[in-house]
Amino acid sequence: MKIKKIIKKIKNSLLVKSFKKIDKNIFYIVMYDLLMFILLFTGSFFSSKIIEKKSKVIEAVDFTNLLQKTAEEINKNTAILKGFLITFLIITFAYIIYSLIVFSFFQGKILSIVVKKKFTKTFFKKFLSLNFILALTTSVLFLLILELFKPQVAVILATLLIILLIYFIPLLLITFAKGQKVKKAFHIAFKTPRFIITYINALIVLLITGMLSLIFKPLEDNIEFSLTLLIFLFYLAWFRYYLSLSIDKVKG
Repeated sequence: MKIKKIIKKIKNSLLVKSFKKIDKNIFYIVMYDLLMFILLFTGSFFSSKIIEKKSKVIEAVDFTNLLQKTAEEINKNTAILKGFLITFLIITFAYIIYSLIVFSFFQGKILSIVVKKKFTKTFFKKFLSLNFILALTTSVLFLLILELFKPQVAVILATLLIILLIYFIPLLLITFAKGQKVKKAFHIAFKTPRFIITYINALIVLLITGMLSLIFKPLEDNIEFSLTLLIFLFYLAWFRYYLSLSIDKVKG
């Protein structure tokens, strides 16, 4: 009798139910993730190339014997450096905005599939605004850590912040996608003890997935990387379903 109860409990667990949730839509989720990473990488590649090309103007700047330079030469060198700095900031800012739009669009499409809601313009605008706020808040927190603490302490605090973000942001985004207002989404996401088991189970599945990917080791590096990435994207897709079920249980 006890064995039957254990088997029944396992069958009714959220972990098992999450695997039953997987259907053909998981391929769309993986495709959207893959497209997002490709576009982010492409944007990063072209941005770095533009910055690299523009940085060549700095080679014309003579940093030697600055005290012996005339006012005209100093002004010329300053103008060159200022021009490069402005270009660098514009390209960096443009890439950040581009990344937020790409991330919000594809993650919005993915989460709409997971929570079975229609992806609309209104949702996209709200989702983009939420991601902008999260990105801005995160950046400020990292800057404060770097400015206010010694390097050794800053590294520890930054690591802890990254762990908290990995834990907190998926909960917030999925809760928000389910139609909850931002305040309610934060409230549910902050129910830390409720989701610890979910994350422990997800970590175990990740470790098993990682071990399975070792079978690709004998293959060529490019093929091994591609197949490992594909498996990881399928894992991410499953994880969203699992986290969504866990959130529903907390809400219920």
